[in-house]
Amino acid sequence: MPPVGESESYALSKDFWEQTFNLTGSSHLLTVVKRQEDGSFILDNAEATRQAIDDKLQKLPIDAKEHPNIYKAADEFVKNQQKEGLEKAVSIGVSHKANRFFNDLVRERVFGKAKKILEKGDLLMVTRNWHRNGISLFNGDHVELLEVDWNLEETVADLHFVAVKVRLLFSETEVIIEDLAILDCILATGGSITPSQENHLRHQRTLKNQIFRTSTNPADDRYVGALRLMYGNAITCNKAQGGEWKKVFINTWGIPSLKWQYTAITRAQEDLEKF
Repeated sequence: MPPVGESESYALSKDFWEQTFNLTGSSHLLTVVKRQEDGSFILDNAEATRQAIDDKLQKLPIDAKEHPNIYKAADEFVKNQQKEGLEKAVSIGVSHKANRFFNDLVRERVFGKAKKILEKGDLLMVTRNWHRNGISLFNGDHVELLEVDWNLEETVADLHFVAVKVRLLFSETEVIIEDLAILDCILATGGSITPSQENHLRHQRTLKNQIFRTSTNPADDRYVGALRLMYGNAITCNKAQGGEWKKVFINTWGIPSLKWQYTAITRAQEDLEKF
């Protein structure tokens, strides 16, 4: 699937490298899906979608259990989380807005209508690489919120910070991190503050933090280097690339291309549902 904002995957195009950089080489097409077992309906969907791409078709229905609406899908998603655990399922949708709505439905079912911005047990996703004390989190990593201390909430450069403790998921070793998180990222549709907010924060911290002023390394400032997080029950297909889950829910509204559909389908290991 092409990167965000691009219509083609130029890094994988032999013609692009030859025409742009005068480099020559050979290209090969991978056609065997390895994530699923032979005979699985997920593999059948993946192979049918890939064939449709080769045949230059525009659409192909996904052959999977279908929920009548997003509310029923959220109900089933929560049941699956409660039975299997936070890291076993994900919902994949086209837009941040649609994913935001699904995340809100899931959180309301888990924490109630009086839920706070962050609740213990929240499934969150890292939206910017984070480094501190020799530990790293990367854009797209999923974490579980273990603790949030609202007594340590503070405002810096017109942004809101709170102390959190999170556990890295999909890790062979246990990684527990305690740091500040930027609440404004949680509230933002795409999980990021605006460029003007970023510039204002960096300017303020440059004035107040001599070490950061010299190094410009975000890890040297507890505010600039704070955790950037968003809700992680429903994510975009670009964020899901490279990951795999036991069960995947696909929001079929507005699927932009069969390449998108193929990527979403092949994130699932054992089960696939749509709504």
